[in-house]
Amino acid sequence: MSRFEPNCTMVPNAIFDYWMKRLTCNEFGLLMVIIRWSLGKNSNSVEFYTKQLEKLTGQSKRSVMKNVHSLIVKKLINRTKSKIEVVGDEVHKYELIFENAIEEGEKE
Repeated sequence: MSRFEPNCTMVPNAIFDYWMKRLTCNEFGLLMVIIRWSLGKNSNSVEFYTKQLEKLTGQSKRSVMKNVHSLIVKKLINRTKSKIEVVGDEVHKYELIFENAIEEGEKE
């Protein structure tokens, strides 16, 4: 019998209380992946290549790119080109911007 060992990633309440109802399901899913792989590793940023985000979110490349752009416009994430190179794909660094997320959540 296997023993379940709980683990977790801390997510600011404002993401659930304010942003969850304002984001599409795909935007929210993408944000959760970025949070999981950054805050879950005790960092505020993470590097992904596009195919990784497609696989982790179950979204198409077009959908991933559209939702990344939307989260940038909403000032929830920043994206910069990474120095890492992967043949046939682009690698970007995704940084969380929680100041805006938390401020918006506190307005309610």
